[in-house]
Amino acid sequence: MSRILFAGGGTLGHVMPSIAVAEAVRAFAPSVEIYAVTSRSPSEVQAWESLSVEAHTLSAPRFPRTSLIKWLI
Repeated sequence: MSRILFAGGGTLGHVMPSIAVAEAVRAFAPSVEIYAVTSRSPSEVQAWESLSVEAHTLSAPRFPRTSLIKWLI
C-alpha cells in the first residue's frame, strides 16, 4: 500500500494546491493513504478534513518577512 504525506501551512494559499493534488491522487489511486501535516489554523485543518484526511498539526514559528535577508545571514 502506498502512502503520501502532504506538509505545508501558514496560509490557505499554500494548503489548497496540496489539497487539489491529494484529490487528484485519490481519484487516480483510491487505495493510496493520504496524510497531512499543517499549522494549527482551524481553516487549514477544516480544509483537510473536508477531504476526509486527518490533519496532524504542528506549531511552527513564523519567518520575519521584512528582515528575511538579515535572518538568513
